[in-house]
Amino acid sequence: MNKVYLDKDGKLFVNGHEIKGVMSVSSETDYLGTQIVLKFEGDYKCDFISSRKGHSLSERPKE
Repeated sequence: MNKVYLDKDGKLFVNGHEIKGVMSVSSETDYLGTQIVLKFEGDYKCDFISSRKGHSLSERPKE
């Protein structure tokens, strides 16, 4: 799980690392939990690949 922290000066930290260029921060909560949504300014590139498989609501995993 990631730790997201917004300090009193408006600086955003994820797992202790300051994230720059963030225009807005919001959260969305649904039956799977809470997600933090970050909106960035400008172009950026990400090399992260998630090991989790995405699925539609009709394909929800069995518990």
